Amino acid sequence: MEADLKDPVGIKQHPEVHVEGKPHANYFVKVKKCLYGIPQAGRGYQRAYNSLMNKLGFKRMNSDDCLFVKTDPVHGRIIVGNYVDDLICVTKSTRLRDEWRAGLKSRFKRVTTEDTCDNLLGAGIDAGTDTEGNHYIEMNNTLNIEKIAALVGITDEHGQVVCPMDSTSSLRKKVDGEDDDSTYIPGFEYARILGGIMYVANFTRLPKW
Repeated sequence: MEADLKDPVGIKQHPEVHVEGKPHANYFVKVKKCLYGIPQAGRGYQRAYNSLMNKLGFKRMNSDDCLFVKTDPVHGRIIVGNYVDDLICVTKSTRLRDEWRAGLKSRFKRVTTEDTCDNLLGAGIDAGTDTEGNHYIEMNNTLNIEKIAALVGITDEHGQVVCPMDSTSSLRKKVDGEDDDSTYIPGFEYARILGGIMYVANFTRLPKW
């Protein structure tokens, strides 16, 4: 709802909504905003967000479209990363952070912020200072991996789970009606576990910045 819709999109009127002189059979509703769920929603929001960041003086990185950097000669640098509408900033300057927040709130109606961040998209975030006095930020997938282990049933005492598949059996397409009366319940959701492992694998990569 935060971005204007560029393409002409129409939807049927809701059966319980009645507009005087506009019968359902002859009229549809023209969508003006990027409603969640329509194909143009993500791209529409990204256009609006990119435009705002440009107005605020940020430069988008060539190496990663989701990273924006702004450098101020007095207050230093602020780095902002986004995953759709989840945003995170890294900066030493409270002023730069507050200016960025104010810009977001001036453009978007619903913006919530927090001063600290210990996780992002399920990944843990640790920040601190090493023994040489250098500041660092580290990300880890401990939480995501622990969730997958819990779904499979792996514990500290039970560290292995057998794959629920007989490697010696030939696969074939299921026949209609086959196993409809089966009472078999798998030990875990195999597809969900596989998806979780793929997410961790894709999320775990060397940062481009």
